[in-house]
Amino acid sequence: MNNKKLLASVLAVVIGTAAFCGVAMTSCSVPNESPTIEQPVFDDKIDWEKAEEVNPGYGNIGTYKQVEYSLTSEKSGLKIGGFLNVPNNFDPAKKYPLVIMSHGIAGSVTTYDQNYVAYLLEKDVLCFTYFFCGGGAPDTRSKSRIRTTSEGDSKDMSLLTEKEDLLSVLNDMSKKSFIDTGKIVLMGESMGGAVTGLTAPEVSDRIAGEILCYPAVCINDDVAKAYIRFNRIPENLNNNGLVLNRETFYGSIKDIDLVGVTASFPKKACLLHGTADGTVPIAYSNKLSTMFADVNYKVIEGGKHGFTNAMLQKAIPHIMNYLQEIGVIDNAGIEVGEKSGNFVGNHPQEDLPGTGGGSGVSGTALKPAEDATVIYSVKDTTGRQTLSLYSDGVLKAGSKTGEWRYIDGVLTIGIVGNSIYNSVSNEDFTTLTVYPAWFGSVYTFVINEEEMTTALNGNHGIADRFDWVGEYR
Repeated sequence: MNNKKLLASVLAVVIGTAAFCGVAMTSCSVPNESPTIEQPVFDDKIDWEKAEEVNPGYGNIGTYKQVEYSLTSEKSGLKIGGFLNVPNNFDPAKKYPLVIMSHGIAGSVTTYDQNYVAYLLEKDVLCFTYFFCGGGAPDTRSKSRIRTTSEGDSKDMSLLTEKEDLLSVLNDMSKKSFIDTGKIVLMGESMGGAVTGLTAPEVSDRIAGEILCYPAVCINDDVAKAYIRFNRIPENLNNNGLVLNRETFYGSIKDIDLVGVTASFPKKACLLHGTADGTVPIAYSNKLSTMFADVNYKVIEGGKHGFTNAMLQKAIPHIMNYLQEIGVIDNAGIEVGEKSGNFVGNHPQEDLPGTGGGSGVSGTALKPAEDATVIYSVKDTTGRQTLSLYSDGVLKAGSKTGEWRYIDGVLTIGIVGNSIYNSVSNEDFTTLTVYPAWFGSVYTFVINEEEMTTALNGNHGIADRFDWVGEYR
């Protein structure tokens, strides 16, 4: 309130009091002490009373606050669930920079919880992590923050719907009284990086910059390599445990130059990619780095599809230097410890089978129990790879692992930590096709149902376990 308005308000109170008390002022008791001035109330639609204290187990700030927050997608009308992360000394009357973090195709907010949030909060940079509508980890367990809190069906999801979700998040967060709208940065990993790359050029006047971690701008090329022709793609295809619709997902982007659009961002970009990434080849980021108008590009030697521990010791300082260069923070200096990538929300790591060992989005291969035996196996059509079902419910397909069930003559495959990225069965479930890492290294196994039924008789895999991660047929 400016001085004139404040003076007018005070005069109004004085005049009103005089009128109520009468001219003589004898019948009304007016206290001598100074009146209490109420502090402004910030109506940001955030229930701060529900904020939880988080102990990340890494970083230098000890603990921070995390509050669950949801908004509505302006395009679809669906709920977008997420978490706003703030430092313990957060003051809603101040203005803070913000990083909006977008996860990968079957990733989750935990990618950022366990790797980046604490370091950014150390610099008083707020972090908003959220789930795409119809995207996110295919997980139904109630214990874990990895479970999506957004609405939507994966069959209705595409890079373009996720772009609309990101725009909705940006619009919503830009209205918060405590956000410095001149210091908003978009950050995305894998497919979230591709979505960020598609979105940032359109809103370049509203954001300070973008951070792309191994962005999956290779999707169209991967589809073309696997299927040659668009009409050969199955109508509904499982990818990372999410059932994607051919027309909605692939049809909507097949004519988009993902690399070209991403590279059109007119401001300085931040780009990171690992040399050992088996999901998105580093060649795509190498090409992007030559096309951006201005870019801070960091090649992480030995980095896989998801940075943890030693790789974060290289990635975090690069990100901080970038944020300082674009004026979001004043001091990029930071100490990154060895212990990172082993935290998921407020929940112990042991609650999350398949994501152990600080493996981030790339996942950790399951290991059969020492006393487990192979009860069914079959070679793929090339004769080079083997599908093996173990007695304890673990499945191996080539070098990839997952979980299995066999109920009423139907073999059902589960996803664990993104180890098996995709599988499709034909209508009678005698042919199983597995696509590790987007669409590379396709394995096709022809299953003899009679032999499998005999071999698996009495063993249902993990039918009685509560931690079944992904289920599809």
